[in-house]
Amino acid sequence: MAGSKGMSGAAYMSALAAYRTGAGLCRILTDEENRAILQGQIPEAVLLTYDGARAEADGEAFKEMVAGAVKQATAIVLGPGLGRSEARGFWWRPFWNRPSCRWCWTRTG
Repeated sequence: MAGSKGMSGAAYMSALAAYRTGAGLCRILTDEENRAILQGQIPEAVLLTYDGARAEADGEAFKEMVAGAVKQATAIVLGPGLGRSEARGFWWRPFWNRPSCRWCWTRTG
C-alpha cells in the first residue's frame, strides 16, 4: 500500500523493488488518482485503487476493502507516500500477527 494522491512515485518504486527482489505477483493498492501514471510505468503490476475522500469518510469500509486485497499476500510494503491519514494509517493492525506475511515499513513525514 503506497502512494496517496499525487504520490505515484512511491508506489512505483515500491513495486519495482518488489519485482527486482523476486516477487512473482505485485499488487499495488493506491489512490485512484495514481492509476493512469502507474499503469504506464509498471503495467505488469495488478493495480487496486481507492478513493481517498471515501477512505477518510468511511474508515471501516476502507479497512474491509484492504482486508480483501491483502488476504493472500505473503509480503506487504506499507507506508511510502501515504501521508498521515488515520484511515490509511491503521488498516494493517488486524494483520500484524499473521505469521505467513512479511512486512516492510517505511515512514512518511
